[in-house]
Amino acid sequence: METIKTFLVEIVCPECGRTGTAHASARETADIGMATSLDQIPYGFSLAQAATANSGPKVTC
Repeated sequence: METIKTFLVEIVCPECGRTGTAHASARETADIGMATSLDQIPYGFSLAQAATANSGPKVTC
């Protein structure tokens, strides 16, 4: 059985300090464990690096 939780997360550009609110979700399944993703990021931001097992996604503006 898969459990999906959605939430808002505050993101910050590491280069200029600009902030915004992103929509995120976390999926938990018995076979793969927990997987978190950014589903929607604010206008002006971009995803610079996808999330890995050791770190979250990196965003910049």
